Amino acid sequence: MTDKLNAVERDRIEQLNAEERYDYALQRMVELKQVWSLRDAEGGVLMSTDDEECMPIWPDEDFAKTWLTDDWADCEAFAISLDAWLQRWLPGMQTDEINVVVFPGPDEDGLILRPKTLREALQAIRDAE
Repeated sequence: MTDKLNAVERDRIEQLNAEERYDYALQRMVELKQVWSLRDAEGGVLMSTDDEECMPIWPDEDFAKTWLTDDWADCEAFAISLDAWLQRWLPGMQTDEINVVVFPGPDEDGLILRPKTLREALQAIRDAE
């Protein structure tokens, strides 16, 4: 994989189901050594799903930027290094009981995981390389 995807590749990936996007996202995050999310003037944004607060993450900037509309039009996409994500963000989110929604798609569907589960999955991929 290269750092930038063309429009056809992005469209194809966005049309994958939530589980396929999750698998793609984890591989891509490990490859690029970063995770993307959104923030506003107050900090990182959260999505409410059922009775849970979740931080949305994407595998690259272009996918994150597609969400900069409507309620999040005043936000910006930002990168978090994979090391910082694994060592600081996920443990902090676990303590704060904030889950992660991985690569929400156009229909707002995405896999919701506990931070510890996501950390273990990312670490397993990283260790396998």
